[in-house]
Amino acid sequence: NNAVNPFQPKPMHLVTAHEINEQWEVTVSATFFLSISLAKEMINGESGTIVNILTPLIEEKNVKGFSSYLMAKQGLQALTKVQASEFNPMGVRVLSISPPFMKTNLTNSWNHALTSKMGSSKINSTKKIASIIYNIVTENDNPGTGENYIIN
Repeated sequence: NNAVNPFQPKPMHLVTAHEINEQWEVTVSATFFLSISLAKEMINGESGTIVNILTPLIEEKNVKGFSSYLMAKQGLQALTKVQASEFNPMGVRVLSISPPFMKTNLTNSWNHALTSKMGSSKINSTKKIASIIYNIVTENDNPGTGENYIIN
């Protein structure tokens, strides 16, 4: 799951309740209900893997402009841990991945001064991220108990 509601980074005091609610609904609530539906099939087959996409920003201290986004991603991180604690004993692995910042259609309109501070990475395409996720998921020693893999 990599669902996130499109947003523009802005100071916290300018964020509306509507923006917070939309971000939460798309990022957390939708993931919650989708994972229940998918987990039923995985539990019946006693195998499967749920991967939620987070952000390295959840580990940072200076994240001005990302209040609604990070509130939702922190909620998704908590959901990942809950999913793991409930589904892993029934054979379903659950983990999260935190890929580096990448230019996408979502971020193209963001202020360059802001995005330039987010660093760059050699991992700069969704194709590379997908390949890394595939490698992590197919590793047999990955327990899937709610780990978050930060990709640099």
